[in-house]
Amino acid sequence: MDKKNQGTLGVMGSVEYISEWLAAIFALIFFYKYRMQPIRLVLLILWIAIIAETAARLWIDAGYTNNHWIYNCYAILFYGLFYKMTYDHIKNSKRKKIVALLSILMLAVIIFRSFTSPFATRFMTHTFNVATAVMVINLMYYAIDLLKSDINFILRERLEAFVFVAYAIFAVSFIPLSPLVFAIWGDFSSSAAQTLSDIQGAILIVMNLILIFGFVWTRKQR
Repeated sequence: MDKKNQGTLGVMGSVEYISEWLAAIFALIFFYKYRMQPIRLVLLILWIAIIAETAARLWIDAGYTNNHWIYNCYAILFYGLFYKMTYDHIKNSKRKKIVALLSILMLAVIIFRSFTSPFATRFMTHTFNVATAVMVINLMYYAIDLLKSDINFILRERLEAFVFVAYAIFAVSFIPLSPLVFAIWGDFSSSAAQTLSDIQGAILIVMNLILIFGFVWTRKQR
């Protein structure tokens, strides 16, 4: 993402960055609540996001005009970890196999595209849009699995509900917005692109606020 489209500059970019740090810090502080649960991977996901965002900012500050390769690397790690985290929360064997198959095929496509596209200079928007759609489908399988289970669902003991809802909100917005932010569907003025980026940033902030609330409000499963 270059300086024009990446959205890390300005007030909104700063608030986004702060919200990411807060989510990661709260995830670490309250790790004791969920360290024995599959949702523990969220801690790694959040800190990888911080590392990637910080590296992207430093790369631009160092005088480079393109940091797409950093976000491409981050996205590969993110989808791999998130797919695994979702898979681990599904109990039904048939649904687990479907989620595993979708995830493996999607990761194979991402890796293939990373070798056949300008990985270092262009964000793989189309590929990651499909990966996000797969992420939403996987979350739907988790929701179906949860609804059909006979477990005693206590929201305050289900941090994964907050994590999955938060990421689902961002994912659903990412699919239509990201092609516009990166001008895939046409040429936009810098102000229009920045407005779209700010909308996406606002949704990211909401996602992080939901995560923070979940870390604070939930309790250890009994």
